Amino acid sequence: MKIKKKQHYVSQFYLKRWSKDEEHAFTIINQKIIKIKVKETASENYLYELKNMTNNTREVLLNELSRLDSPLSNLIRTTVDAIFLLEKLPNNFRHENPNMKKSKRTIRVNIIEEYYTAIEELAAPSLNLLIEDKYKMVDLDDYQNILRYAVNQL
Repeated sequence: MKIKKKQHYVSQFYLKRWSKDEEHAFTIINQKIIKIKVKETASENYLYELKNMTNNTREVLLNELSRLDSPLSNLIRTTVDAIFLLEKLPNNFRHENPNMKKSKRTIRVNIIEEYYTAIEELAAPSLNLLIEDKYKMVDLDDYQNILRYAVNQL
C-alpha cells in the first residue's frame, strides 16, 4: 500500500459536482477567479496522519465505528487496533521485516483517509439519487448514508 501524501479535507466527490468537466474547479485568489484542478483543491499533505495514538483516541474512533453499519467497519476497526499496537512498540524495536517501519507509517498516514473514503463510497449511490432528481427512490438506508456523509464532512 502506498502512502497517501495528498489528503483532501473537502471530498473530491463533492467538488466534482461543482465542476463543469469533473476535473477543474474555480477559486478566488487575490480577488481573481482562478481555474484549478479538483485534485489540487482543498487538500493538504499528510493532513490525517495519526501521531502518538492514545487509548482515548482509539476509544473515540472505535466508538464512531460502532455506529457505522458497513462491511468495511470491521476492517477499519482492525486497522485502528493495529495502529494502537504499533504505537506501543518502542522506536528502537528491531523486527525481522525491514518494511515494518514503512508499514507503520503507511497505516498511520492512510487510516483516517481510508475511513472517509469508505463513508464516501457508501454515500455516493445515495447522493447520486439526489443529484439525479430521483428523490422518491431514496430509502432509509440512503438517508442514513447521506446523513453519515454530511456529519463526517462537518
